[in-house]
Amino acid sequence: MGWGKDKTERGQGGKLGHSGRDGWEYHDEAKESSRKQRRINDKEIIREELKNMNLMDFQENWSNVVDKGFSDYKSLTREERVWFNVEPLITDGLWDHYMNYGADHNADTIEDLEFLNFNSVANQLREFNGKYFPNGVPAGPDSRDNILHKFPEEKLEEDIENLDNNFWKVCSDLEAALVKHLQSSGF
Repeated sequence: MGWGKDKTERGQGGKLGHSGRDGWEYHDEAKESSRKQRRINDKEIIREELKNMNLMDFQENWSNVVDKGFSDYKSLTREERVWFNVEPLITDGLWDHYMNYGADHNADTIEDLEFLNFNSVANQLREFNGKYFPNGVPAGPDSRDNILHKFPEEKLEEDIENLDNNFWKVCSDLEAALVKHLQSSGF
């Protein structure tokens, strides 16, 4: 009659079709629909994973970039150089940049910060350079330290504190920009 499906349409034993389903679309339509939904769900999972990535997710590649950067800095690709120069800032701050070997590539670091659209941080380095290294940032931490010791300690410490405090305010955004750069560069 007009009341639902009769026994031959419902499968054996009066049950609602195979696997207890009551939908009667063609098998291929059901498969394609579920495939499509799985692809959509997989893409969403990948998007979420990419959003949640941080620099630790690239650690294996980082070791290779560091080895290459210290053995032959000039051989770094632009993508590697950005990473090599910017990650230490994120990890240790701007002051550490001057007290270690990072400032040996200070001009490149400024350029790399601008490449990531962090002109404010690049300008902080330029301002510090202009004040304390007007003749250019010397190579080697000891050379920089010798110059810095010629300035009044209180003023230097105040400038260092301001330098790092301003930097730490944007550091997480810089890390996110670097992660995005690494993802788009195929690391």
